[in-house]
Amino acid sequence: MSVTEILASLSFSTVDEFALHREGLLHLFRSVCGPRRGMRLFTAVNEAANNALFHGNNGLPDARVELRVLKEGEALSVSIRSEGGCFAHDLRPDPEVFMDFEMESGRGVQIILHLVDEVTLEESGRMVVLRMRNEAPEERQASPPAPSPFPLAVEIAGFRFNGMNLLDMFGESLVVWETSTDRIIYMNEAARVLYGYSLEETDDLTIDEVYPARDASAGRVFSVTTTMHRKKGGVFFPVQATFRSLAQDTDEIMMMVVTDVSQETLAKEDVALASAIQRGFLPGDLTGEPDVEVRSIFRPMFMISGDLFGYHWDPEDRVLNGYLFDLMGHGVPAALQTSAMLVLFRQAFEDEEMIGTSLLEKLQWVNAIAAERFLSESFAAAICFSLNLREMSLSYCSAGVNAFLHGSGGVMSKASSPGSLLGLSRRVEFGTGEISTKSGDYFIFTSDGFLDLMHGSEDLAMSFNEAYDHLFTIGYSGASKDDLSALCVHVR
Repeated sequence: MSVTEILASLSFSTVDEFALHREGLLHLFRSVCGPRRGMRLFTAVNEAANNALFHGNNGLPDARVELRVLKEGEALSVSIRSEGGCFAHDLRPDPEVFMDFEMESGRGVQIILHLVDEVTLEESGRMVVLRMRNEAPEERQASPPAPSPFPLAVEIAGFRFNGMNLLDMFGESLVVWETSTDRIIYMNEAARVLYGYSLEETDDLTIDEVYPARDASAGRVFSVTTTMHRKKGGVFFPVQATFRSLAQDTDEIMMMVVTDVSQETLAKEDVALASAIQRGFLPGDLTGEPDVEVRSIFRPMFMISGDLFGYHWDPEDRVLNGYLFDLMGHGVPAALQTSAMLVLFRQAFEDEEMIGTSLLEKLQWVNAIAAERFLSESFAAAICFSLNLREMSLSYCSAGVNAFLHGSGGVMSKASSPGSLLGLSRRVEFGTGEISTKSGDYFIFTSDGFLDLMHGSEDLAMSFNEAYDHLFTIGYSGASKDDLSALCVHVR
């Protein structure tokens, strides 16, 4: 007859209370069941305790959870009892639950069933009992291998170094573990960020803590699977994982490459791709011409912008035409409209039928189409200009960009350019003007985000390079509250 001994008895009502006992429970489970099976039991108990708190006692502010650890011969028995509602489950393994990413519950029980030797429900479902046998004697008595000076020693051209430093350089999330103990040998920096662990915290991690539903018999050589992994805080998320053995003809050391395939991550990747595409619409700086120089600044508030600009330099006629516009709003909705607006401005300045029309006529044409097709519930500010270096004059036409910066004689000041916004009506008044220029003058056309940051910066003694550096500094200092764009033109 086996002897039953009470090893621990706890009571808690919150996750914070339970957290105070986690380290002691882990030490107890490992001392009885061994490091590998003890960690599996600890992971299952942690999952069951969270279920009791968040589901069993849900809606009962004073309810507590009772946890008791018993030694039953060569096994440990852990009971977790809630005071709230009863839990019903057939306790049958169902691995398909980990493939259904839209299912909001059910994974916790399957994780527990996978980790421990036996699970039973008692007291009509108020208490769950987990049992884990002691580890096999040969596993318990096996002496660990002598530690290597480096967890992953790499030798190249006679130089021996820590290969973990090499793994940290990769953007993919990499996890290396030992199959005999399930101990994680190393997580690279990308994986630590993904799962939420510090470098020190990975020293005691096992593969079951990040991949609770893992089938130890599968994926020993090479495999790719889509499944659920768990972050440090217990949150599950969908991943695509690729497994490969690191050593030839053995599966003692395995590596897993993990990609987060949650909808939020995929959406961020799509936005990042859209950002790269949008930047590809922008012209590069014009720096190789003897008569004129064009430099730009483009900083979206969040990856993609509601601002865009463009210009065209005609070296034969020595005329520089350009435009900048700023749509209402930020992010994806505004960025979608900027693409359509950019097409209209390019047609207005580059199509043959529009050549010879004035800036006012170009802006009126853009406004008529935009107001009818995609600015019915929005509006945009814009300014366009034409710099004629034969006549040394700059003409401009403004739609809601109330000012631009003009540098002359080493002094930068604001030039007023009032005008109605695009999209408000088919019949609106736009502001026009003309400024005589000379060598050394410069003009800076900006979105309203920059003008707001430069409030009170009139009449500054600055050369073109100093003005550009000043604008760049204030644009990239701290978090932006608006999209920031600038087109800077220097008459040499």
